[in-house]
Amino acid sequence: MSKRTSFFLMILAMTFWGANWTSAKLLGSTMPADILIFYRFLFSAVLFLPLLLFKKISLKVPVSLWGILGVCVVLMGVYQWLFFKGVLVGFAGAGGVLVTTLNPILTFVFVSVLTRKKLSIREWMGLSLGLISGFFFLHLWNFSLDQFLHSGTVYFVCAAVCWSTLSVLSTRIKLHPMAYNFYLFSLILPFMLLNLPGSQLGLILNQGPSFWLNMTNMVLFGTVFATTLYFHVNQTLGSKVAASFILLVPLSTALVAYLVLHEVITWTTLVGGTLALSGLIVLNRSAS
Repeated sequence: MSKRTSFFLMILAMTFWGANWTSAKLLGSTMPADILIFYRFLFSAVLFLPLLLFKKISLKVPVSLWGILGVCVVLMGVYQWLFFKGVLVGFAGAGGVLVTTLNPILTFVFVSVLTRKKLSIREWMGLSLGLISGFFFLHLWNFSLDQFLHSGTVYFVCAAVCWSTLSVLSTRIKLHPMAYNFYLFSLILPFMLLNLPGSQLGLILNQGPSFWLNMTNMVLFGTVFATTLYFHVNQTLGSKVAASFILLVPLSTALVAYLVLHEVITWTTLVGGTLALSGLIVLNRSAS
């Protein structure tokens, strides 16, 4: 896959990730977050398996990688729980903006610390544009400190830390992205079952078309396609390049949340989107 093709597909993947926040908000009212996470993981793993078999992708994992793979599995599980809890108590649009604004910044900082290499002026500039774009997307001047702290902020910040750590660690796991994703979404299932009330697992049988539409969006587009592509770019071009594209998620998040949930969108979305796109361009030029 050429670099140009990867970039185009990453833009499409980030659009699906933005839609995930709205789907999570709609799903959050149907059943407890841990039940939703279990079924998202289960359906994702089930869908990955035939794809792996069809493409004849090996699932063999070197013994030396099992430890770090286990850590990544736990981080993915914790991230998903924070993801659903945050949008349940907060705003889908605001959550998508906060997490996806923090993700690139934290990833660049983590990589800088681990490699003991200072961020370049161009990288600081790109990250600053991303941070300012989040300021416009969130309309922070309209938030009191109390409102900000009680809008799911703690969940969103912790989710960003989990995802950034996962991104950095994933560069050390040299598996096919589909195989890697299969393990991320399947290995944790037995442990989740230990803490799930069996009586609530049947809630999924009573769900209507809206539930299945949103679950399909999260599993097929937001996981199988978007997450696989993200980890492909993460492994081939580096965690910095992959993380930089996350700056596009707030724009798609805000637009989908407006179209589906009728969350307020203003001219600041255009300003934020322009700044985010500028930040993405600057960061990718610094990586080239």
